[in-house]
Amino acid sequence: MKKSLICMYLLFLLSVGALTVVHSAVADTSDDVEITEISHQGDPAVLQDLEITLHSQDDVHSLFWDTTLVPGSSIHTAFSITPPSVSPRTQDICDLTFYDISGIGGGTSGTQPIKLSETEPLYPLYQATADRTHPGTTHTESFTGADYFPDYPLSIHLSYPGFFGPQSLESVEWLVANPQLSTSEEELEASKALLDFLRKLNDTFRIPTPTDFRVAISVSKDSDGRIYHLNSTPDIPDTPPKDTPFGVSRGADVWDSPAVPVNSACLSSSSYSVQAGDSIYFYLEARRSDDETLLDYSKTPGYGLYRLRLTEQLPSIDQLELVLPLEADQMIRDLRTDPSGQRVLFNTSTDKEDLLYILDSATGELRQTLYTGHEGRNVYPIYRTDDSVLLIITERAQCSSFRLFRQEENGDYTEQFTGQLPAQDSPYFQGYWDNTRMLFDGQRLFLASSANRCRSGEEPQCRLLLQVWDASGLLYAGLWDSSLNRSPGSSGRYTIGPGPFSEVPSLTIRLRNP
Repeated sequence: MKKSLICMYLLFLLSVGALTVVHSAVADTSDDVEITEISHQGDPAVLQDLEITLHSQDDVHSLFWDTTLVPGSSIHTAFSITPPSVSPRTQDICDLTFYDISGIGGGTSGTQPIKLSETEPLYPLYQATADRTHPGTTHTESFTGADYFPDYPLSIHLSYPGFFGPQSLESVEWLVANPQLSTSEEELEASKALLDFLRKLNDTFRIPTPTDFRVAISVSKDSDGRIYHLNSTPDIPDTPPKDTPFGVSRGADVWDSPAVPVNSACLSSSSYSVQAGDSIYFYLEARRSDDETLLDYSKTPGYGLYRLRLTEQLPSIDQLELVLPLEADQMIRDLRTDPSGQRVLFNTSTDKEDLLYILDSATGELRQTLYTGHEGRNVYPIYRTDDSVLLIITERAQCSSFRLFRQEENGDYTEQFTGQLPAQDSPYFQGYWDNTRMLFDGQRLFLASSANRCRSGEEPQCRLLLQVWDASGLLYAGLWDSSLNRSPGSSGRYTIGPGPFSEVPSLTIRLRNP
C-alpha cells in the first residue's frame, strides 16, 4: 500500500513538473509576438492614434493571442490557453425563408436499395421513371413541371422566438400526420396551429410554374431491379439520354418518353429575412434563369419587401403586409438592418441604377431612397455596416470602387465620399468580406483586414492589411506581418481569427484619441 502511495505521489510530482515546463515554454514565447510593416505607400503618419487588436489562435493546440498594435508606438500581446469569451448564441431570432422544393437539382445514392416514398415531392416523377427502367440500366425521362407543380415548388422554413427552431412546411405536415411522435397533447396542438399558419402563408405566395419548365429524372437499377440511384435536374441536356447498360453513359434517345426540348426554362429563387424589433422583414424573388424575367406574381399580394408582425403566440397571416412594392425589373441585392436595429436597409438593381431603400424598422415606413451607382446587373455589391458606417463595395478585377455613407443621429444616411480600391493584382488588395473592419472619424476611413489568402497552407495567414482614405483619395496602404508566421512549424497552423468561435471578430480597430 505504501509503495502504491509513493508511486502516486511521484507521478503527481512529475505531472506538476511537466505542466510547469509546458507553461514556461509557452510563457517564454507568449510575449514575443511582433507585428512589423513589410511595405507601404502613402504617409504612415495618418496611422497616429490608431489601435488594432488581432485575435489569433494556434489551430492545433488551441492557444490564443490578443495582439494590440499601435503603429509607430507599441505592441502588447495577451496570451491565453482558454478560448476568448463568447456571447451565448441567442435562439430568440425569427427567420422566415422560402427554398426551392427539395429534390430538384439533386441526387440520392446508397449501398442499400432505395425505396421511393410517397411523401417525397418528386415521387410521381420518380415512380413513373422507375416503372420504365430496366434492371441493370440507367433511364432518364423529361417531365413538364407544370403538370405536377401548378405552382412554383417552394418550401417554407420558419423559426419563431420562444417557440421552436427551424421548421419546414413538409416536416410539420409529417409531425401532424404522425401524432404518436408528439410528446404531449399540447405539442400536437402547437404543431397543428403552426401547420395552419404555414399553409396559409404558402397559399399567399402562389406563383404559377412556367409551362416550359421541365424536370429531367434519372433512375438507376442494379441487375436485380433494385433502385440504387436517383437524380433530378431542371437543366435539360441538348442531346436526350437513353437506356444504357449498367455503368455506361447515356445515349441518343429516350425510351418511351416525350421528346426533350432544347430550350426549356430553368428557374431560380432567392429569399432572405431579418428580424428588427417586433417584425420580420423578408423577400421572395423567383425568376427565369435564362432571361431573368420575374415569374407571375398576380396571385400574390405583390413583389417586393414584406413585413410580418410578431405576436406573443404564432403570427397571424393578417399581420402580413407588403411595405415596399418593387418593379419587375428590380433585382434584389441585399437585405440587412443597421447595427442599432432601427433601420432596415434594402438594395435593388436594374439595368439603369442601383438603389438603397432605408425603412424605419418599427413602422415599415420608407425613410430614404439613395442612389448607389450602377455597375451592371451581373455585379453584386458587398455591403459592410460597422457602427454608424455603411460601406458599399463593387469588387472588380481592375476597377473596384466604394461608396461611403454615414448614419446621422436621426438614423438617416448621408454619402461622405467615393473612391477607387486597389486592383486584385496589387499587394494592398484585400477581400472585403467579413474579416474587414472599418472606422470613420468624420474625415478619414480606416480599413483593416486580416490578409488570410492561404489556399494551400504555404502562404502566411497572420498578416494585416491597412488602408486609409479621405475625400482626396488613398492616404496610406500597408502590409504588416506577424512573427507567428515565422514560428517553427507554424505553416498552416496559426490564423488570425477565432476559428470555431465565430462570434469573436478576427480583429478590432479604434482611435485612442478620437
